[in-house]
Parts: sequence; structure tokens; C-alpha cells
Amino acid sequence: MLRPHRNPILAQLGWKLDENDLIVLPNGRRQRTPEEFEELLARGRTRIRETKAKLSAARQQRRAERRWREEAEPCGAMTRKGTPCKRKPVYGKKRCANHGGLSTGPKTEEGKERIREGQRKRWERVRAEKGQLPKHSQCHHSANSMGDLQGQIEPIEGND
Repeated sequence: MLRPHRNPILAQLGWKLDENDLIVLPNGRRQRTPEEFEELLARGRTRIRETKAKLSAARQQRRAERRWREEAEPCGAMTRKGTPCKRKPVYGKKRCANHGGLSTGPKTEEGKERIREGQRKRWERVRAEKGQLPKHSQCHHSANSMGDLQGQIEPIEGND
């Protein structure tokens, strides 16, 4: 025996409940119990809220990036033509994609060592121009500089 659904809106749509409290649609198809149906609706509402929150966060991120790009100074890297680059930098960086803004740095040990060596030489050059002594002398970089020096030192005789 079918009776009208408890929810007046669903009852207006022609939904009914059978003796086992299963929802019967107007086409005669039986569905879940009202409790299961309400649980499904609640889960659906939760998913919708979560999705809206994610979309809102993504929208805010895009707005922040757009605002940052509008206010950011141009890349400024020297082009082959000899003029500074006018492109906007990659979000959160100081250079555009063409001039290293997308770079994540060297990955291999060989590449990392090449960068270390280049930086060391660069800072030695900068300190030499300023008249400062380098923090690390060339002897510091040799593997066994003290061992090399000990072989050159001769003992002093006559001081017994």
C-alpha cells in the first residue's frame, strides 16, 4: 500500500512511500528508505560545500596572482639585444619564464657542483674588487692542505 511522502515538496512531485518505507517514484520505481535518502542528500550538500570552498580558494589565489602581476616590476634581465626584458615575472619570482623564472635549479651532482664553483669564483671576484680577503682561501679547498704543508716543514735542530 502506498502513502504520500512525508516531505510536502516530494509529495507534490508524486513521490510516495510503500509499506517498507521505500520511496516509490511516479514511474513506479522503488528507491532507498527516506533515512538513506536524507543521508545521501546530506553527503551531497557537504560535497557541494567542500567543492565551493575549493573553488573559492582557487579563485582567491588567481586574484592574488593577477594583483601581484599588475604590481610586479618587469623582469629586467638583459636581452641579447642589450635592453632590459619588459615581460612580467613568474608569480612569486623576480624573472620571467624566458630568463629563469621557471627554473628549479640543477638536479645532478655535476650541475650542482658547477653552480657552487661559479658562485665561489664570483664572490672571490667581488671581494677582490672591494679589497676584502675571501672567507675561504684556495688552501681551504684542497683536500689535505695541512698534510701537504707538514711534509715541507723541517724540524729545528739544536733545541734540546
